Amino acid sequence: MPNNLVFNSVASKLLVLINGQDSLGNAKPIKVDNNGMIQLSTVTVTALDLDIRNLSGVTDSVLISNASVTVT
Repeated sequence: MPNNLVFNSVASKLLVLINGQDSLGNAKPIKVDNNGMIQLSTVTVTALDLDIRNLSGVTDSVLISNASVTVT
């Protein structure tokens, strides 16, 4: 009998697996606390042109490019 279930139909059992990459390109799982909140240690942001204002989901988007993430 084939397994025709493509999506889990029980919302409480839906899961997502998120990985990052270390400097060698190896996949590393994202660290979370006991509440499932993503744990970040040091985040350094370098920007040359900032537009600081309230964003609107209707007219604005956020694009991160030319970035690197260090996973330790």
